[in-house]
Amino acid sequence: MKADKFIKLLKLRGEGLEDTFYINLAKIPFIFSSLFNRKPTLGEFLLKDVVARNSYGIFFCRRGEDDLGLVSDFFESEIIKMLKLKEGDIAIDCGAHVGKYTVLFSKLVGENGKVISVEADPENFKILKRNISLNRCENVIALNCAVWDVDKTLKLNLSKIAGHHSLKKDWGKGFVKVSGRRLDDISKEFSIKKIKWLKIDVEGSEVETLLGAKKLLENNKVLNIVFEVSNSENYNRCLNIFSKFGYEIQKTPIWNYFIAMSSKN
Repeated sequence: MKADKFIKLLKLRGEGLEDTFYINLAKIPFIFSSLFNRKPTLGEFLLKDVVARNSYGIFFCRRGEDDLGLVSDFFESEIIKMLKLKEGDIAIDCGAHVGKYTVLFSKLVGENGKVISVEADPENFKILKRNISLNRCENVIALNCAVWDVDKTLKLNLSKIAGHHSLKKDWGKGFVKVSGRRLDDISKEFSIKKIKWLKIDVEGSEVETLLGAKKLLENNKVLNIVFEVSNSENYNRCLNIFSKFGYEIQKTPIWNYFIAMSSKN
């Protein structure tokens, strides 16, 4: 772990003394596991649910899940630095999980801005709603659905870790039925005219998400898109979609994250 991320990890604390104790207790085996090239999640070492505080918000985090590590400042800190939002902007968080980016977007765009937060899994959505409430994010609209290229009922395949549930990959852990919606339709419903940042972390459904935002992309209503894609076939298909609509791709310091910027930015 790099020195700056190690410092951010040490600064992660709980909302109260008890939560801080359990968070610090989880850090010890997490650090040792990281030193031996394991890829642990901080939350797997939690002995109880906690409310954690990072540099901009507070988050309820479940024991045994990856919530705590994901909301910490050391995770994806390189991406956070790139997200330039100001008062009055509009942002959409696709694959919001428990709300790390949703809460950040909410703080940055202020009371005159708007955040659409989309999470498919019902259990994750409960935690997302809880964290939106904890942070008093009154400018957030939370939707319990998946983003897709057509409106239909979908099977969300469950994973051992809640952050890895996927519409595309079957983990052999069962599934839940969720509603799929187009981003074009969601934006129309909430009268979204211009999206400053669109975040896409949808565990393999990147292409379907973009196809469901065809009108937004072709009309240049999305200025910047940060997206995670680890599959080379998906990346090439995403690249073709972005090129078609006049977006330039920028690589980020994190290997599977990219930023698409409109040429009309």
